[in-house]
Amino acid sequence: MPVSAKPLILIVDDQKEDRASLSVILANEGYPFIEASTAKEALEKVRDNASASFGPGSMAGTFAFRFRA
Repeated sequence: MPVSAKPLILIVDDQKEDRASLSVILANEGYPFIEASTAKEALEKVRDNASASFGPGSMAGTFAFRFRA
């Protein structure tokens, strides 16, 4: 798999509008990204090699969400 000049970003938020806002910013800056709406979905996607993730400090199904960069 070719290495991207910019890291793949995982956006994690249970609010669709918040994910959409961040998606626009990242797209405008040329960052590749994927989205998740639950902690479980995020963990599955992180395993698929996200370089960083952004999300609220706690979401349903978690006590705290750890950020990874």
